[in-house]
Amino acid sequence: MAGDNLFAIIGMLRAELPEISDETWDRLKRAFSEHAGGTRPYVPAHKKRVHLDTLAALGEEADAQQIAKVLGVTVRRAQQLKRLR
Repeated sequence: MAGDNLFAIIGMLRAELPEISDETWDRLKRAFSEHAGGTRPYVPAHKKRVHLDTLAALGEEADAQQIAKVLGVTVRRAQQLKRLR
């Protein structure tokens, strides 16, 4: 999901939980908007998840240089991500 958006996630949850009233969902969205000052709240997991999925596809034999080139990150960041596997 490129550009994870909290309101898109709430929409998915809303579709899966029809027993929760529309009023409750509207209150939840309003509370998030007020807390975030009218901006989209930051959801940090997406980029790391994509990188980890790409790492899995590259396999264990890929070195930090190859990983950095494919992901467009520094070699140091590639080493950190490789350790997370």
